[in-house]
Amino acid sequence: MTPDGDTRTRDPRPAQHPDGRDVVLIRLDDRDHRVTLHISGHLRRRPAPGAAGDNP
Repeated sequence: MTPDGDTRTRDPRPAQHPDGRDVVLIRLDDRDHRVTLHISGHLRRRPAPGAAGDNP
């Protein structure tokens, strides 16, 4: 049991899919569900409007 009273045990399965994708464990209806995240494309950082380096 954790200090906050949680009696759940950690999932012993790896947190990464065999092909390298990250796997997330979420809890719904008191049951564990493993979800594989598929992230497509690239995240790009853009300056906020009016920030330094922002040319209108």
